[in-house]
Amino acid sequence: MASAVTVIRSAILTDAVQYPYAVTVEPGARLSVLAGVCPSGR
Repeated sequence: MASAVTVIRSAILTDAVQYPYAVTVEPGARLSVLAGVCPSGR
């Protein structure tokens, strides 16, 4: 199954994190946006 999501990472900003900075979705794909779900070292 193909994914409708493209993950965007940037080694120019930092390579010290394991999560992407942004994603894009194909037209017609369902998108949910969650605020405040960044990983924390605490």
